[in-house]
Amino acid sequence: MSNLDLLRKSLKESLNKLASKEVASSNGLLISGWNEQYKYGGVNIFETTFVDMLVHELSQEEKSIIGWEVNYPWNSDGKLWYRSKLDFAIGLIDPENALKDNKPQALFETAIEVKKLPFDSKEEDFSVESEIYIWQDIFKLNGYRYLDSSKNPRLADQVGKEKIMLTFSSVPSDKLEIFQSEMERKFLDMQTIRNKEKTINGWFSQKTKSQLVLEKEFNLNTYDLKFMLLNVLGWTKEKTKYLVEDCNLQLIEKSIVKKIEFVTDNQLNQDQILVASLLYL
Repeated sequence: MSNLDLLRKSLKESLNKLASKEVASSNGLLISGWNEQYKYGGVNIFETTFVDMLVHELSQEEKSIIGWEVNYPWNSDGKLWYRSKLDFAIGLIDPENALKDNKPQALFETAIEVKKLPFDSKEEDFSVESEIYIWQDIFKLNGYRYLDSSKNPRLADQVGKEKIMLTFSSVPSDKLEIFQSEMERKFLDMQTIRNKEKTINGWFSQKTKSQLVLEKEFNLNTYDLKFMLLNVLGWTKEKTKYLVEDCNLQLIEKSIVKKIEFVTDNQLNQDQILVASLLYL
């Protein structure tokens, strides 16, 4: 079974189990994010709950080896990234040697970051904040690479050969198609960070606008990638240099995300369904 087949199978099992949970809340409330309130249980799940369930399902496979909060690869020109953590990974490379006590790192073929993406059913949209946080992880994933190819050329092709931004959402059953269409519009066509007015009003309202060169055109086909990483996503100069120069990150004409695959639970006749979106880089 390939890494992706294993992921899809475990993801489907995880969604079904999470969707079948009974609501356990009584009088208590959870407060999360910007004072958003939730009843405990049911589809009101958090990233830690989702990842924990998915790792549990993956671990049921015989001889499975999973990276959970594992370090990004160590590269001589990107030491800062070694301290970054990946939500989880599968497909350990060279497991016999990688698990020895004196081995400095475990490297994986399939690297996955996870984010919850709330869907506003009334507005039929996502919040700009949620979308920007996902874009931060999308760019971060581009740093899951083995760059010291002169030491081991084989690893340059194997490490992070599959990079996936995995989001999960609770969606009204009758708005699944709208949700999927919005995902494709926002992330395949990159509308979130192409839309100057929406990005400024929805994201920069919480930052110091005077520090930004706002007259620059927010068009990813023409404007400076370094400017976007530094000012829109808030990356440091060191991290920006590593992504753009060392990892050779480039904006392509249409999208950084190559395709999106949707996986849902089996409760399609219920009011709310859980949807996982796999954004392939």
